[in-house]
Amino acid sequence: PLDPSTTPTVSANGTSATPGPTSTAVSDPNKCVTEAEAPKLAQIFQLLIQNYTNQFALDTLTEDFIDYSSSVNSLMNKGAQYPKDTLSATFDSRAKFMAGQGSQPLIPFEILNVFHGCRHVAARWKTTRSGAGQKTEAAMIPLVGNGILDLIPADDNSLGWRVRTLYSEFNTAAWLVNLGVFKPAGKVDYINVANTTNTTVKRSEEDYDFEWRGSMI
Repeated sequence: PLDPSTTPTVSANGTSATPGPTSTAVSDPNKCVTEAEAPKLAQIFQLLIQNYTNQFALDTLTEDFIDYSSSVNSLMNKGAQYPKDTLSATFDSRAKFMAGQGSQPLIPFEILNVFHGCRHVAARWKTTRSGAGQKTEAAMIPLVGNGILDLIPADDNSLGWRVRTLYSEFNTAAWLVNLGVFKPAGKVDYINVANTTNTTVKRSEEDYDFEWRGSMI
């Protein structure tokens, strides 16, 4: 089985000595995802968020992998429309994804539902600590999102598939509240005040990390 706990030597452009296939390297044009394979393939999405390693990304993503998420682009902009185009690709290569996701704290992540077609798997997911590991973490509003994995067959890993494209969206407003970027209009559970939903703990601007870019979800 794939082991997300090991990390290989990765070149500056995010490739390994034996890089995985690109989107043109389809070994079997008639192959479809099975009912048994779908939950395992959905776990690729989960492990990239919860237990990320460079090795796992190299094992499961195509070299020309693209990640689309208007939600993540909005996080990068801290809720604004610019400078990141909210409709553009979040990461347009595996190398850029590895550089971005590899620098982010790991967060708890649960798969709620899995659906699949011939060449895609969709996962409905939940996290209760989207701000985990961030020094600005303020609240713990649970949030739910959806991810769609566009897949191609692969002969060089134990899953038999690689992710070519990821499409994901989630509750950006709750995520920004959890990170202390937005102040909510109502009551929330704050991470650093036990059992209080009516006390707002303001974070100073001096404590805010302006290099924070958000995770890939």
